[in-house]
Parts: sequence; structure tokens; C-alpha cells
Amino acid sequence: MKILLFLLCLTFVYGDTCISPLEGCAQCDSEGLDCEKCTNPDHYIKDDKQGCVEKCEDGFYGYTPEPEPEPEPEPEPEPEGLRRLEEAEEAEEAEESPKECRPCRGGCAKCTSDENCVACKGGLFPNGDGSLCVEDCPSGKLKHKTIVEQDDGEEEIWGECVTKPECTARGRYIYKYTETDEEELELELGECLVSCGDGKGADEEAPKKCYDCETECKTCDGEGGCTSCLDPEKFVKDQERCVAIEDCDNGYFPIDSTKECKRCGTNCIKCDALHLCTDCGTEKYVNEAKTGCVENCGDGFYKSDDIIKTCEPCGGGCKCNEPNTCTGCISDKEYVKGDTVCVIEKDCIDDSHFVNGEKCEPCHPSCETCKGASDGDCLTCKSSTPWVQEGKCVANCADTKYKHARGKDKNCLDECPKGYYEHDDDMSCEECGEHCQACTNGDSCTECIKDSENEYLEDGQCVEECSEGTWIYQVEKKCFESGDNCPPGTHPEEIEDKNYCVETTAPPSFGSYLFSGVAIVLALVTFI
Repeated sequence: MKILLFLLCLTFVYGDTCISPLEGCAQCDSEGLDCEKCTNPDHYIKDDKQGCVEKCEDGFYGYTPEPEPEPEPEPEPEPEGLRRLEEAEEAEEAEESPKECRPCRGGCAKCTSDENCVACKGGLFPNGDGSLCVEDCPSGKLKHKTIVEQDDGEEEIWGECVTKPECTARGRYIYKYTETDEEELELELGECLVSCGDGKGADEEAPKKCYDCETECKTCDGEGGCTSCLDPEKFVKDQERCVAIEDCDNGYFPIDSTKECKRCGTNCIKCDALHLCTDCGTEKYVNEAKTGCVENCGDGFYKSDDIIKTCEPCGGGCKCNEPNTCTGCISDKEYVKGDTVCVIEKDCIDDSHFVNGEKCEPCHPSCETCKGASDGDCLTCKSSTPWVQEGKCVANCADTKYKHARGKDKNCLDECPKGYYEHDDDMSCEECGEHCQACTNGDSCTECIKDSENEYLEDGQCVEECSEGTWIYQVEKKCFESGDNCPPGTHPEEIEDKNYCVETTAPPSFGSYLFSGVAIVLALVTFI
């Protein structure tokens, strides 16, 4: 009795008002617990009646009641007031019929109506009319599985049946299908995959496709070549098959980081993990870079016929046919020295050798530097016999020879070279003064160095320019005190306020006058 009174009280107190707010709900039942009407007439009452939603959640579909059929007309017209009242009641009933979320059939994860399932649970797929969940899609459609996370965090696999264009539009991969001449899908075995996964290769060109790899392959490329193995201990060989590490031999070597059998260099029978060739068999040689096999070794290497045929370096920049026998130099700017090494010209000469063709040969033991192998080809000498006299090294020059010393060059000469004068007291060549090309002693220059800073000769000294009032002979860069002192064949002449000794043009010879006269007479005769 108390319960009945309580319910009557609730009905009286709440009526169609909800006890607690329900989202989007405009009206609740008499108890105020379940929603009966949505605020938005286009929304649906949730399956648990605890609010309204614009779209039903997965596993439910939006049910919209169909309007009642029009009543058949009565044989006799009803009074106008009664007819309008009935129409209003029918409209009120239709308005009050709620739009609600209803559950899909068992096994269906997503549906649009009670009879149209579009996605199934548990790895099943909707049949042709969507009324059942089965193991295969109907002909003309591809299996498409997606992983959906549930509210409780668990993942669930849903299955759909899609067409090839639908699969492509979603950016998925098509797997196992064939097409007719009309390019229509033919087999029901096809699948629409999010990714190709293990044991399959991917073709990224639209439409994207998956295809089966060779046996034991985990992934493969567009040509079907194996790129990784299902067994992590095996290695890919020739992109065709997966093999054990011991089968990475006979021209291959294993790379553990990429799990592949890498082919050795050209014609190489064996190689190491660094891809370096270690054996070329009996016919060829491991090349100098150890990247392949060759019949002939390159410059700077010789053929070694030890247990393994290899190209070994000659060393020292040499060409050779066997070790320690330099037959030539790799560089055309070097010379063979001592049959074991090649050197540049400077290093050859600095080491008491001289260049002879392509070789660097030793000087005579008495020479420091030389131009040939005999004792008469010395250019400089050792300290015990420091003077070069007629190509030979001597302790002192002959009494009739002048000693000319300049750095390491010490020579016995018949006369001193330019820039030096002969000092008869000790038979030595002494250097002239600065800018002086020739002199009679250290204080009297007879010729200055042309184009030097002080190139004019005046009173035995080299000066920058002739003194004022002197006469300049520009040809020999000399200065004279008077025009009377100008050299023969010149005459004094003032040019632009300066005095010069100018070359005098020689007068015509008698023969030239005679020739000219004859020419004039002949010309007159011809004219007459």
C-alpha cells in the first residue's frame, strides 16, 4: 500500500519531468526515469533511455517509426468538427512515436537497419543482403577487417564487405583478386587490407595492392624479390630465398645487421664481412682494392702467386713485376732510384745523384752533386776536396786559375764571370759593387746592371740618374761630363732641356750617289 502511494506521489509530483537531467531529453516517462521524447525531433533516444543522441553508437541503428497509413475514406462524410479532432489525435500519436536507437542483430557490429548489417564482429562478414554474418563476402566484394577499440579498452575485429573503388578510396591495399576483361571484380577471395603484413609485398602505385612473397619470406619488393625472412636467424640470398648462415658462401658473405647474403665482387669466389675479396681461384688475381678479380694487376702492383693469387703493391711509387725490383715510376715526374723507390728530381740531385733518362743514378764518390757518373762530371764537391776544376774535385785550384766561390759552388776558372773582378794577389774572383755588372775593382764599375734601380754609369759608379749638366748616352746607360766625350758615332744634342749623346746617321756613300744619278738619267731617257 505504501509503495502504491509512493508511485502515485511521484506521478503527481513529477508528471513528465525527468528526476535527473538527461542530455537532449525533453520528456520522461511517468516515473521520471526514462526519456520518452527528445528536445530535437531529429535525434534518437538512446538504447538505455538515458538521453538523446544525433547518431546512434556502433552496434545500434537509428529507428524512425513509419507514419500510420491513411485511413480509408468512410462511405459517408463525417461532421467537420469530428474529422478534425480525429486528424489531430492521429498527428499527436505520430508525433509522440519516438525515434530511438535499437540494437543490431546478434554478431553485427554496425548496421543501418534491423535487416542491413554493414560490419560484423569476430572476423565474420555481412552476407549479400546484410541479414547475416558469414565467413565470406559475396561475389564482387572484398573482405575488409578493421580493429576497433571498445569503451573498456579492449580491441575488437570488425569485418566489412567493400567494393574495389571503396577500398581504393580508403587508401587500403587490395589483396588476392582477379579482373575480367571489363575490369570487374570476379572472385570473392579478395581482401581489402590496411597494411600488407608479414609474408606479403606491397605495390604502392594506385590502386595499391598486396601480393604473396616467396616461401619463408617475411617481406618482398615489387618484383617479388625477398627482402626479409620469417625466420630471424636466416639470411636473404639473391632476393629469392632464405638460407642459413652457412649457405652464404661460394661468392657470398653474410651481413648480420641486414640479414642478407651479399654477393662478393666481380668473379670473386670468397670474400670477408667487409666485402673484401679474399680468393679468385686459379685463373685470376684479387685486385689491388680487393673488390674483385682481374687478369692483370694495375700500375704499382705485381702478381703474387702464393697460395691465393693477389695483386700486391710494389711500394715506393714504383712499377714492378716482382717485389723490390722497380722497373719504372707511376708518376712521369719521378725517377727510379736504387731499383726500390721513385723520387722527384730535386730529391735525386740533393742525394748525390743525377737524372739519367728515367733513372736517378749515383754520382762519383768524390762529387757532392754532378751531371754524370764519372769523376769529371762534378758540379759541387765534398769538403775534403771542395774545388771543382774542369769537372773534377781538387783540394786547391791550379796557380793559373781564379777561385770563384758562391755558396756551395766553388769553381776554378780561367777568368772571372760577370759581376766579379780578378784579384791577382790571391787569384780569386771578388764581387763587384751593388748594381754593377762589370768592374775593374770593387770601387770602379765599368758596366751597370740594366733595368736595375741604379742602371746609369757615372764616374765608375752606378746611379739612379745622371747628374745635372752631364750628357746622357741612353743606349749604354752612361753619363759623360761633356758633349765632346760622347762615344764615336754619336753627337751631343739638347732635347727638352736635357743633354744627350744621340746616334749620328751616316752620310750616303759615293756608290749610292752614283746609283741614284744613273736612275735619274734612265728615268729621263724613258720619259723623252
